[in-house]
Amino acid sequence: MSQRAAEINAPRLVDLLHRRQVPVSAIDAAYCLGIEGKRETKRRRIREAAAEARENGHRICADLEDGYWLARSHDEWEAWLAHQRRGARYRFARMSRAERAAVDRGNRQGLLFPDHGRRSRGTEWATR
Repeated sequence: MSQRAAEINAPRLVDLLHRRQVPVSAIDAAYCLGIEGKRETKRRRIREAAAEARENGHRICADLEDGYWLARSHDEWEAWLAHQRRGARYRFARMSRAERAAVDRGNRQGLLFPDHGRRSRGTEWATR
């Protein structure tokens, strides 16, 4: 979805969550907002709209069990943010372990990449 579409859907998602005042699944939110596409496309568009709304200061929480909702208090928002930070640290640690394992693996797979997969953000590798 384009950034423009996320910008359009973000205020609509916030409005929906204000009206509902209970958690809403991504699929239900997509239906209410008229977002079309396959199931994962609908879920992705709602995730993008929620991210855009958060960047605009709206306290939208989400989880896999309940869906999306507006935080009812500052404490609830802070608890959700803390949970997200823990999850990000966990995912980062797993990626780091996977990277090390690829380099250290006995089948020498890690040696296929002399820089151990650490590329700069440049595109010099794409022109080879």
